[in-house]
Amino acid sequence: MSGYVNTALFATYAIVNVLSVALLKFNLARAAASLRVDPDWAALSATGVGGTLYIGSFVLWLVLLARLELTLAYPIAVGLTLAGTSVVGVYVLGEALSLGRIIGLLLILAGVIAVSRS
Repeated sequence: MSGYVNTALFATYAIVNVLSVALLKFNLARAAASLRVDPDWAALSATGVGGTLYIGSFVLWLVLLARLELTLAYPIAVGLTLAGTSVVGVYVLGEALSLGRIIGLLLILAGVIAVSRS
């Protein structure tokens, strides 16, 4: 049962973390620029939601850290968030994904699988 809970916690952590970082990346510059002129409340609100989600992902990280060994939790958390942010970066933010990055991501995911099964 705890294996399912840990899996759900990791999935939730990764999703919340990736969403928060994407919201921050997408809105932060626009929100900061709007403070100098006329406030862009949509960008400011999205930045606030992103920051709140980031705090939420940190709380989930603390729960995972309390439940698991650091040498297991950290590589999985970093690998999942790296893969998730790369996907969001490419498909939502329009960032480039080179062959080298694809190979690197596949190696990281292979490492996450290896660590999680050890």
